[in-house]
Amino acid sequence: MPNVLLKNACTAFSGQKSQLNDIFISNGNIQETIPNDLPLDSEIKDLDGSIVFNNMIDLGTTISEPGHEYRETLEQTCEAASLGGFSAIISFPNTFPSIDNRSSIEYLRSRSGKFHGIQILPIGALTKANTGEELAEILEMNEAGAIAFSDGNHPVKNGGMLLRGFDYIKGIQKVLLSTPYDMELFPKGQIHEGYISTLLGVPGIPAPAEEIIVHRDIELARYTQGKLHINCISTKGSVELIRKAKAEGLDVTCSVSVNNLIFSVEDLLEYDSKLKLLPPLREKETCIILWEAVKDGTIDVITSQHRALEPEKKDLEFPYASFGAMGLQTAIIALLTRYPEEETISILQKVFSDNIIRIFGLEVYFQEDKIAIFDKCENYNFGINELASNSYNSPFIGRSFNYKLNHIKN
Repeated sequence: MPNVLLKNACTAFSGQKSQLNDIFISNGNIQETIPNDLPLDSEIKDLDGSIVFNNMIDLGTTISEPGHEYRETLEQTCEAASLGGFSAIISFPNTFPSIDNRSSIEYLRSRSGKFHGIQILPIGALTKANTGEELAEILEMNEAGAIAFSDGNHPVKNGGMLLRGFDYIKGIQKVLLSTPYDMELFPKGQIHEGYISTLLGVPGIPAPAEEIIVHRDIELARYTQGKLHINCISTKGSVELIRKAKAEGLDVTCSVSVNNLIFSVEDLLEYDSKLKLLPPLREKETCIILWEAVKDGTIDVITSQHRALEPEKKDLEFPYASFGAMGLQTAIIALLTRYPEEETISILQKVFSDNIIRIFGLEVYFQEDKIAIFDKCENYNFGINELASNSYNSPFIGRSFNYKLNHIKN
């Protein structure tokens, strides 16, 4: 790669506030200083205030390969990540068969960097086939390169199984990710329980269905002194529980889905099945609470919660549609558009990169810098033909954004 000088770039590296900078990239890395005499092969570009992020990562991407390539191939997932400004995905183990053994971890690691330069960092299954019944080959997967352990989109119902998982994982200094839903409290739930669910006559999903599991998992982390990351919280009560756990010194972190920061249950009045999600969309005031928790550091990570689904699963009447939405291509531009304040740039650098690298100890994977440049624009309309997938279950199709990816550069 040639030496590159990017002038007038809006950055927020190393925890700094966003500011205009000139950036010199040499040998794949951002240099601390710009040489007085640039190398002869240097390329100079004036970005005129475009935003530059570094090493953006999506945590908890649901990949469809192996097993569901008709939804989206691994190459397509990586292309979507690249088009969204990401340099790496941390994949959930919810494939068919599950990523629950050494060979499956080795397979994904062998594909890392093969498609569009995207690193694939796999999360190993906590239990075999993500069933919650028997612990998976945790030690073997750790040796093969699993960066954490979780049953991904599948909540672990059995607290005893989670306890044993903590004991195993603590010994290898890895993080256990939990998904906080008590399925028994809402076996037929469709959307957030409240006024809108009553108005539409749709079974609701109450906030305690999440908060009960958040509380349980925090207490198990306290008991075992394990590292816990709670995936995709969505309620005020969950925010309060995690804030309290952090204040008490527990090693607890959490994420929120971009969908729960952009949309609310009020957006479901037209029964749009693309917005049928887990966790469900909550009320508008909860969106504000969640964003404030991102800003104050209670919420550590934002995830695209990408999950491609075929039309036969989503293009149905609302009660029969499956939960899930694609999000890799739109997560960053949606947040930049929805939250245009200056501090958003530094927040996104933290929650999509710095915090993830710190929480999961991923420094070894990011020895080189990979930047993504986003240009400000007016009314960039995101069309279905831009999706890098066999599926099209994106709630952002037809929506306008104020930013657009320029390119990713190693």
